[in-house]
Amino acid sequence: MRQRSTRVTFTRREIVMPRRLAVFLGITYLSFLLGCGNVDYRPLAIGDNGEIQVVIDSTLWAGPVGEALRMALGYYVQTLPNPEPFFQLRPIEPRTQDDLDRVKKFKNVLFVAALRDSSQISRLVQQAFSPEALQAVREGSAAVVPRGDLWRRRQLVYFIVAETDSQLVEAIRRATPKLREDFDEIARERLAIEMFEKGRQFDIEDTLMAHHGFA
Repeated sequence: MRQRSTRVTFTRREIVMPRRLAVFLGITYLSFLLGCGNVDYRPLAIGDNGEIQVVIDSTLWAGPVGEALRMALGYYVQTLPNPEPFFQLRPIEPRTQDDLDRVKKFKNVLFVAALRDSSQISRLVQQAFSPEALQAVREGSAAVVPRGDLWRRRQLVYFIVAETDSQLVEAIRRATPKLREDFDEIARERLAIEMFEKGRQFDIEDTLMAHHGFA
């Protein structure tokens, strides 16, 4: 008596299907790896949403340039119970690389420099520009350049550079609407993201209810 073979056999069509599946899985895995390459693993920027770290020479801050910055971003708005500045400006004059590295961690950073100055700030800012851009500034074209996520995530860095103090003042005045809009917009975006990340905070609700009668 002939025994029926227990060996499993496949037709050509049945063999092709697993190969297609393998190709599909391979492409999916490759896409996943490529997608991971676009993920930004840098730390989040730190600091208060309402503060701007202003990297500027102390002599510029004490003069018309500083006054123009305060008018542009530090002006007072009516709030309850007292008026508050639109943004709290924190002038910083880094002396070492460590000082500069600390500044690079913050959410809002504004570099302001006049090229004709020989200050450390001016030299630091010039390193961020190409020779062609610096030459254009020296010829009278002040530069106002925003950079998002330059060193950290959820960060906005602005560079304002001109040849002279008076050109800096004029550049700041012209850029005031854009400066206000950009720093305000990213502050609102961060706030919305942080609210959704934290979700509903029941402990804080209970504390508010217990001490103030609302949540």
